[in-house]
Amino acid sequence: MNFRDLVIGDYDELLVLWEKAGGIYKPNGRDAREKIASEDKKKKKTKSETPLSHSEQQIFRELLKRRKNEDQVEYWKRKKAMLNMEDKKSFVEKEIEARKKQEKSKAKEQQIADERQKRKLEAQMKKIKAAKYDATQKSENLNKKN
Repeated sequence: MNFRDLVIGDYDELLVLWEKAGGIYKPNGRDAREKIASEDKKKKKTKSETPLSHSEQQIFRELLKRRKNEDQVEYWKRKKAMLNMEDKKSFVEKEIEARKKQEKSKAKEQQIADERQKRKLEAQMKKIKAAKYDATQKSENLNKKN
């Protein structure tokens, strides 16, 4: 025996079963094909939708905010599309991954900038040492002449 959830494709067989069992059938109300189909869609949506964690909810709220220089109508369209997403969790996970990549990139850029600064300072130190050496050499030469 196999157990599974009913789907709208089972509707006609379900009607036959109700009639054989002598059940109360309301074709224009709760038992209408459209009503059962909408319940089937709701069930599928809630099964596939995993709740967001607190931190994921915060990120989703950030993404919902109106962007700088964004037209009001465009904002409403974007917000409506985001709120109607079936899989908000994977959307937020992609955003988290993008943020991590961006942080790594910024860290790498900072490391490169630090390395450049270090090389500049080393070059300046070499120039200063060379200038000191030249100054002491000139000073020694002047002292020898006098």
